[in-house]
Amino acid sequence: MYSGDNDTYMKTAYNGDYSVGGAIFMDGENRSDFSDSHILLYGHNMKDLSMFGKLKWYRDNGHYEGHQYFQIITPTGKDRYEIVSYRDYSVLSGIFNVVRDEGSESYKDVFDAVMEGARAFIIAVFYV
Repeated sequence: MYSGDNDTYMKTAYNGDYSVGGAIFMDGENRSDFSDSHILLYGHNMKDLSMFGKLKWYRDNGHYEGHQYFQIITPTGKDRYEIVSYRDYSVLSGIFNVVRDEGSESYKDVFDAVMEGARAFIIAVFYV
């Protein structure tokens, strides 16, 4: 989902109804057409394993095999993405800043932070 802010879908389901779990949504600083090179998606880590609740399974060595891709479906089509890294980040880390200029030092810092110690089975996501 996309609203242009980071509050709307925290407690609103995809259909507009109130929901404690909200919906998976794109950072309000991102462009809604997925044209940014660094796209942030947010969702709750639900105990019932919905939304991003299953991401913790990437900590297990065997889970990545057969689960390295996911799709994002929009009104204009669907795109396939590869999971190249999984790590738990603090909300205070710089990883949660949208950086559009791929040549900038900020982008390099974000990319390096995501890829630091990345192993094939562990979620930073890059377009395939």
